[in-house]
Amino acid sequence: MANEVFISYSRKDIEKVHEIKAEIDKAVGIDCWMDLNGIECGEQYKQVIISAINRHNTILFMKTSDSMQSKYAMKELNFAEDS
Repeated sequence: MANEVFISYSRKDIEKVHEIKAEIDKAVGIDCWMDLNGIECGEQYKQVIISAINRHNTILFMKTSDSMQSKYAMKELNFAEDS
């Protein structure tokens, strides 16, 4: 079941999202992917995030007030929706 779930979230929510990811991984037996290093520039976004979204079958958007205000989380959601 590799490459099943891409998790989109705000960096401000990383601790809670990481806990949820671990619960999903354990309960469902899959390894969800989330960016743990952060994105430093637009080119890195294209190389890492867009590539990861394209490799995964499912996008899990962690909707919080912070993710709704996050430029990158919203870009991920919009890209996934348009793909």
